[in-house]
Amino acid sequence: MKSVKLIKEQCVRIKDALPKLANIVKDPKPKNEAESLTTYKLENFEFVLVMIIWYKLLHAINIASKFFQVEIMDIDEAIKLLEALIWFFENYRESGFASAMDEAKQMTSEMEIELFYERCNIRRKMHFDKSGSQEVI
Repeated sequence: MKSVKLIKEQCVRIKDALPKLANIVKDPKPKNEAESLTTYKLENFEFVLVMIIWYKLLHAINIASKFFQVEIMDIDEAIKLLEALIWFFENYRESGFASAMDEAKQMTSEMEIELFYERCNIRRKMHFDKSGSQEVI
């Protein structure tokens, strides 16, 4: 939970710091990791979106988890907390993804990241026993 929160809150600063780190470091392994994190993770809209979704879900679960770890707990409060958690998930199913998408769009615009990129088409090699048509032989 804490690591996702820190990355979410400091994503812009991390994105700016990693290329600088890659230029400073002489060891090829950390340099390559910093460059690939910047290029393939932090500059990726899907990564930002998933990070935001994970943060919201983990935050809701973390509140309940901390309450259940207390030695002395009130069962009525525990039931209310579980009902609130169920309500959160049901509500998140309806409108959470849209709000996460809006937040991800805002965050990626601040980071100057393209929303979506065009993926290359995957071509499958035809085997000798397969034909291109759907006809039954």
